[in-house]
Amino acid sequence: MDTPARRAAAALLAVLALAGATLVGWTLPATAATEPDEVTWSVQTADNANGQSRPNYQYELVPGQTLDDAIVVTNYSDRALTFAVYAADGFLNEVAQLDLLPAGEQSEHVGQWVTLAADEVTVGAGEAVSIDFRLTVPPNATPGDYAGGIVTSLGPADTGEGVQVDRRLGSRLLLRVGGDLSPSLTVSDVEVDHRGSWLPWQPGNATVTFTLENTGNVRLTGTQTVGFAGLLGLGGRSAVSVDVEEMLPGSSFERTVELEGVWPLLRTTGTVAVDGAPVGEEDERPLAREAFALWTVPWSVLAGLAVVVAAVVLSRLRARRRRQAEDRRVAAAVAAAVAAQEPAPLP
Repeated sequence: MDTPARRAAAALLAVLALAGATLVGWTLPATAATEPDEVTWSVQTADNANGQSRPNYQYELVPGQTLDDAIVVTNYSDRALTFAVYAADGFLNEVAQLDLLPAGEQSEHVGQWVTLAADEVTVGAGEAVSIDFRLTVPPNATPGDYAGGIVTSLGPADTGEGVQVDRRLGSRLLLRVGGDLSPSLTVSDVEVDHRGSWLPWQPGNATVTFTLENTGNVRLTGTQTVGFAGLLGLGGRSAVSVDVEEMLPGSSFERTVELEGVWPLLRTTGTVAVDGAPVGEEDERPLAREAFALWTVPWSVLAGLAVVVAAVVLSRLRARRRRQAEDRRVAAAVAAAVAAQEPAPLP
């Protein structure tokens, strides 16, 4: 059925397609895709024993277990469309959103564990087709979280400006393999850039850059906080806490935090702290701590002191030179007076 919501979704995704976007996301379970000639379609999870109106595929299985499911492809175009259908591993792109490997790249887990009933399907105009698939977890699968998806693709299209658009839609597949789950996260490569103020009554700023890596086997979310304090604990302050995006096992991101109010107290120390929990759990726990230190030298104060010291030294040098000149003048006068009072030598 052609509803206003579907027409609006199709119009939005037309803009994304023209921008060269690959239309596979975390939160688009049943989304229409489009190309310049108004070809539109959607994918969504099938309603069956695994669930009704699901936003995506989420399973909890054990090694060796098998599960059957299906994906529904709906063609909103006025002509039949033929799609390639495949499963692929997922990964987080540079903006921390789930993307799926293209058809030409080899998958290592979910993309290999899914077997589709057909790798190509033709869907008539205004029709919907359900495609069965089977997910088989290998007996030796490592416990933990895996991400992937089922993809439908019309293949590349030229937007007319020499840009090839990969026209594909997918529904994500999140799998948790039962066993020993170990949430773990590390903070590394901490670098600090301090920018002090030349006005002694104003603090400066600092930029803290570091890398977060999910070294455990479950998806994690959490909160990061960067705190710092000057010499002897003076000028302590914490940056505003920032939510950590959902991180897949093995994923890593570089994060940057801007610190304000960093007073030049010679030596400033701080800590990058991350509290988090596996996705689905609310109680966060400490996951990682990494200390850092930087010299926050009050250069303006030191420069002012240097000027004062230089002025004092110069003043004393001038006074010393004046005293030395006066001493020489007095000595010369005395010598002249003594010479004037001496009697003339006898013939």
